[in-house]
Amino acid sequence: MKGNKLKKVLQVLLTFILIATNIGSNSNKVYAEEETNLGSKIFYDVEVIANGSTLESGSVTEVDITDDLKLDVTLKWRLDDDIYLKAGDWAELQLPTLLSSVASPTSGPLLVGGKTVGTYEITSGGKLKVIFNNELINEVERSGKIEELFYFDLTKFEDDANQIIEFKDSINKNFTFVLKPTVESNYEINDEPIPLASETDLGSGIFKDVKVEVNGSELVDGSVTDVSITDGLQLQITFNWELEDNVDLNSGDWAELQLPGSLSGVSSSTSGSLLDNDSNIIGSYEITSEGKLKVVFNDELVGKIDRKGEVGLLLKFDVSEFEDDVYQKLEFGEPINKGFGIKVKPTGKVFDIDKIGEADAKINPTYIDWTVDVNTKLEALTNGSVEDVIPNGLILDPSSVEIYELIVGSEGKLTQGGSVTKTVSTDGGKLKVDFGETDKAYRIKYKTTIEGELEGTYTNTATLKDNETDKATASATVDGLSKGSQIEKEGWQNSENKDEIIWRIYVNKAEEALNNVKVLDTLPAGLTLDSIHYWKSDASGNYGAYVGKATEFPLVLGDITGAYLIQVISKIDYNYFDNYTNQLSFENKAELEVDGIVKDSAKDEVTIDRGSLLEKSGKETTSYGDSIISWTLNVNKAKQSINNATITDTIGAGLELIEGSLSVYNETTKTTLSASDYTFTKNTDGTFTIKLGDITDEFTIKYDTKIIASLGEGQTGYSNKGELSGDSGLSGDGVGPEDTSKEVIVKPSVSNIYSKDNEYYKVVDGITYDGINYASKTMSWKLTVDAVKEKITELKITDYFEPATTMKFIEDTLKVVVGETVLVKDTDYTLVDKGVNGFELVFINDHKPLKRAKYEVYFKTSFDPNEVLAAGGVLNTKENGQYTNHVTYTGKVEDLEGKIRDLEESSEANYWTGTEYANNGKKSGSLDRDNRTISWQIYTNASGHDLTGGEFIITDELTAGNQTVNNDVVVYEYSLEKDGNQTKGNLINVSEYELVYDDDGKGFTVTFSNGVNVPVLVEFTSKINGLSEEWYKNQAVVSDKTEQNKTYDAQVKYDDYNKFIDKKALNDDKGNVYTDDELKWEVTLNHSLSKIPNAVFKDDISKGLVLLNDSIKVYKGSINDGNLVTLATDAVSITTNSSGETELTITLGDLEEVKFFVTYATVVV
Repeated sequence: MKGNKLKKVLQVLLTFILIATNIGSNSNKVYAEEETNLGSKIFYDVEVIANGSTLESGSVTEVDITDDLKLDVTLKWRLDDDIYLKAGDWAELQLPTLLSSVASPTSGPLLVGGKTVGTYEITSGGKLKVIFNNELINEVERSGKIEELFYFDLTKFEDDANQIIEFKDSINKNFTFVLKPTVESNYEINDEPIPLASETDLGSGIFKDVKVEVNGSELVDGSVTDVSITDGLQLQITFNWELEDNVDLNSGDWAELQLPGSLSGVSSSTSGSLLDNDSNIIGSYEITSEGKLKVVFNDELVGKIDRKGEVGLLLKFDVSEFEDDVYQKLEFGEPINKGFGIKVKPTGKVFDIDKIGEADAKINPTYIDWTVDVNTKLEALTNGSVEDVIPNGLILDPSSVEIYELIVGSEGKLTQGGSVTKTVSTDGGKLKVDFGETDKAYRIKYKTTIEGELEGTYTNTATLKDNETDKATASATVDGLSKGSQIEKEGWQNSENKDEIIWRIYVNKAEEALNNVKVLDTLPAGLTLDSIHYWKSDASGNYGAYVGKATEFPLVLGDITGAYLIQVISKIDYNYFDNYTNQLSFENKAELEVDGIVKDSAKDEVTIDRGSLLEKSGKETTSYGDSIISWTLNVNKAKQSINNATITDTIGAGLELIEGSLSVYNETTKTTLSASDYTFTKNTDGTFTIKLGDITDEFTIKYDTKIIASLGEGQTGYSNKGELSGDSGLSGDGVGPEDTSKEVIVKPSVSNIYSKDNEYYKVVDGITYDGINYASKTMSWKLTVDAVKEKITELKITDYFEPATTMKFIEDTLKVVVGETVLVKDTDYTLVDKGVNGFELVFINDHKPLKRAKYEVYFKTSFDPNEVLAAGGVLNTKENGQYTNHVTYTGKVEDLEGKIRDLEESSEANYWTGTEYANNGKKSGSLDRDNRTISWQIYTNASGHDLTGGEFIITDELTAGNQTVNNDVVVYEYSLEKDGNQTKGNLINVSEYELVYDDDGKGFTVTFSNGVNVPVLVEFTSKINGLSEEWYKNQAVVSDKTEQNKTYDAQVKYDDYNKFIDKKALNDDKGNVYTDDELKWEVTLNHSLSKIPNAVFKDDISKGLVLLNDSIKVYKGSINDGNLVTLATDAVSITTNSSGETELTITLGDLEEVKFFVTYATVVV
């Protein structure tokens, strides 16, 4: 210790060790919706080692204040299976107060098995905080341990010689430390503290100079250098540092220098060893998160003089800075005080000269604004100028000329800067701006007024000159300009009210000063005025301020200077038109009168399609009662004026009018007419008439007819004809019989329903019908008989199966439902249970004939092989397990004429069990790559067929891949759930079967000498041997007393079976490295987990890289200190070949089906 003074601060090293645990699948987690605090409970234990001895919780340890005591502290954490983990979830543990005085909060990756599963940090509040990423989301047994370096202040002993490090919460352990008495002079704990040597900030003054290079070229202080950023911009920056001879240096002393904010570290150059001119390591350097260069010295230069050197860094310039401005400055402040200008060549849309123009309005414009951008390419001009000759019809406004500097970005972005003063001339209708010598960009803005007759297009050209020589020109055209009209008119039929036409009149779009203005308008015959409203508007005719309304034309506007919009709503007076036409056309003209003289006029024509005079439609609406067709007549949608309007309706053969079904509705007034509002007459010839009188409104007439006879031979449907007549209003050009007479034929569309379906969910009388159920081995069905059209006088239902006798009818599951009523067997129907041949059902008593209602028959069938065979059936041998249920409906029906005819209808429905059940089993396998094993399952006798009374033999053989059976065969019962998934059951006692393994390790045989009557599951594992292969296959053959062998195959793919070596640099920056960079390398060996005898690793290290011999490490399984391999003295060989490359050879011996990792570091020279 310096000055032989007693230190009162004891440095304590706390090592939190990262140890991987097994990782597998995870399920049954508790779900959360956002980033969750998992709580301190995930930290479950701590282990403390002092001087090689493990301390027990509650123990007391004596501490010598002069000791360099190291404490190895292992904090253990785990996530229980019921924790649903999301990226961002976190947990905190309060560290003991003695350990909370950390020099600065630290952080790092949270590792498990060499894989980063999150981050950890020591917070300023003295808490250990871990934050998880998504690596462990689908893993189980998620646990690990953590490593970190702490310092704590033992001046706490000044107040109490006993100090306790206490871990609370879920750990609940404590460790007591007692200070030993010292043997030096009469030292007392409570004496004044003696100052101690500590790590010292040497200050930024040790940095004396900086050198900046781009692509080998050195930048000059105060100058601007052109650079290229095609692949980004990296700068080689070398700092000179020097320690004055009078600086008392201690190991750990440090200095920092703030880097320019636009710089950041390249990954391979953010930290490394600080070297002297002889390549001796004298410390380290790093770029901190605050963007500072920090150097930390070791003890190599302690007590020496003439201490100086360089720190070389490869730094990235943030090229996004150039997107706004191609000029950037790299400034180094105190104590260096240097600045380096950097400029890139702009790309994108940059020009020698560019010009745009925009008028103040498209209609009636008064001026044009022009903008000229000059030299956005940023080329050097020795005597630059811009000239613009103003074209005829435009007058330059000299007071409007403004000049600005333009900031040009690297991709052509232009930003207007501050205004600048340049020499401007506007003589002779020509604008000239002199820029002189420059490499900058400028923007010129000016205005020209429009004089004389307005032209639709104006073109203006500007020329860039250098030394009075034309360099480039740019032209801009402003077109689409026009003078507004004096009057315009347009009209259209109102989409929301077809009886209206809307007219719009635009007045004085030219925005001229007009005196004593009137608008004249006379509506054409057949239209009546409803309203006039008018607004001020702009020259485009857009609505402006509302002025008011008028009741008639002429509309007096008075003296005006602006534009107006007038909207007129007119109503169509259908009474005006004596005769019907399909269309009506209306032409309307408006005139503009100024000072008593009509100056202009405008007109428009609107043509409307009138509605029909008569429409007719019909459809069958039978529903259990009489057979009915409902008819609709739409009368006078055209709203024609018709005197003595009469509807004559002819009902076709097989129909008769249903009394009381007639209704008449006025669509115009939205009212239903009473019988006194019209005259209804039923005629002897089968027709009827409805006299509506004199009408102008639209009417809808509805009525029903009963079907009283079946369709005759050649008759495709039932016809109905409607005719409209009147004393006047129905003549006119284009009016024909098709307008006033409509005949419609309606084909019958309603019939009885006889069907069969699967029933997937229905509860009837306490029985649940639930589709195909593998647990109960039943299938649910539904039959439907719906007498919606015809009476069923007698009915027999015959149900049978395909393949024949492969199912068995379950009698007590049959339920017959009518509405909400469940019918009673032998009261309402008889039932003959024919077992595997189905059933017969006949309706009797009150249900003979059947009611005009819907009948539904629910029942189940069994596909249990034991029940089917016991009932005399056979097993289904279809590969896809298809079961078909047929139904035949036979009996008598009574048609609408009362005639009886025979009934015969059929239907069917299907279920499929799928190939696994149809094949009575399956085989599956899954790979455990880390342990080089495959787990196999053989599911047999899935149907639970009673196969007792003969041998049941399962023979298994490994058919592909170098694998052998582990002697771990176990046999279980299993069952099927409702959806067909397997559930493992009880272990079968080994006394119930014989197990024989093959001598070659390739298979085994399980024999049940008296057969089985339950599903049987065999599980076992196989061991993968030697070099890994892509596929591993397995085949099981099951034989039983039926002599119908079943074969089950399975295969497992082994990914990366031929991947033996993988190498990567951990800290290069896309291949960009620089002198003195330290590169860290990681090589993964035997990713395929093969068994490799006499393995030797060889690595040729290219010239320009120097291998750091003491950095070579070999790990087994994963990269952590616990897995470090101790190599024999002669296992590592380092030589240099004739090409100057370093050859690294490591003899590893036999690799036993596990990954190895080789890590080392090189320095770029």
